[in-house]
Amino acid sequence: MRPVMAAWAAPGGAARFEANVPLLCNARRARALGFAAEVDLVFLEGLDSLEASYVSRLREAGYAVRDAGASFRRHAARHLALGRFGRFERNCFLRWLVLADLYAGQPLLHLDGDVVFNESPAELARLCAGRTLVLQGCPAFVALADGTWLARYAGELGRLAADIEGYSAAAWAERPGWEESARLRWAGSRDRRVIASDQDLISHLLHTRRLPQADPAEFVAAAPRHVFFENPLLIGQLVPERPLDYRRSDGIDTLGGRRVAFWHMQTDWCRYLAKHLLRERLGGLAGSGRVTFGRWDRETLLHAALRKLGGGRWWDRATICRRFFEEGNFAAVFCDAGWWEETVFPASGCARTSVNPD
Repeated sequence: MRPVMAAWAAPGGAARFEANVPLLCNARRARALGFAAEVDLVFLEGLDSLEASYVSRLREAGYAVRDAGASFRRHAARHLALGRFGRFERNCFLRWLVLADLYAGQPLLHLDGDVVFNESPAELARLCAGRTLVLQGCPAFVALADGTWLARYAGELGRLAADIEGYSAAAWAERPGWEESARLRWAGSRDRRVIASDQDLISHLLHTRRLPQADPAEFVAAAPRHVFFENPLLIGQLVPERPLDYRRSDGIDTLGGRRVAFWHMQTDWCRYLAKHLLRERLGGLAGSGRVTFGRWDRETLLHAALRKLGGGRWWDRATICRRFFEEGNFAAVFCDAGWWEETVFPASGCARTSVNPD
């Protein structure tokens, strides 16, 4: 099972790309834990906008960089209707078609570019061997042992692109029972009437059994030393043990004594971590108690300060990754006194992250 990431770069060069997709930060962490990145890095577009020196550093770190621009352009031309959802969502829709072209039925482990390893890609692939599984409905982590998965997805995407409103309406009519599918089959949830992302589409296809999905309970039982969750903000819903004691030892993060498989550094999670950093910087001015997440206006000072700082150095992924993986840890985040949800973590004092936010 070959680990792969699909990526694309906007104009602006390597610095802008790395700030948003911290591949070198991920590689440094992998090296510190004793393994290489060992991932095929498939560029849909924009590889030519990255400096040659940066691409060389990616290769030295263990990434096998591949230019899939020709395949991507062909599929983009055939699915023009998907452009209404913006560049990011269009590319997410199309990445699976490109992977089908490049790997032709080969077993794959797909990882989003904002996944940071806490286990080697090779070991993650071994744990997933023989299974076809979308982790908790999120395409950030997808094991593909069934060679029909990509073909089935491609057929459904073609039908969606041909009639977005009609296909979405029919899918919405099939939505009843999604709660059971989300719980028992990890189909995720779809809250928008119009399918606007590959996650929406994949959730619908898993719920209606148009895509194969391994039994999540069997997968969890087969990996007793690891803990898997796609969204760190939802650990309370995704990991049943209580309380979850967080530790980092020899660089490895554990929860309840089990090794975290990876960290999905998605945008909401990075913003949440940025609020913890900001509160540490502001000290008593920011108050105490739980750090909530959600819309910016749900907290007063902390939200207002972060909103004023904007999306710059406070929560771009590269900065967040450096602060929590190289300069500090999650000890001040994963504790009952500060976590947004009660009873998930032990009711003891929060340790500091050992992070200097200046």
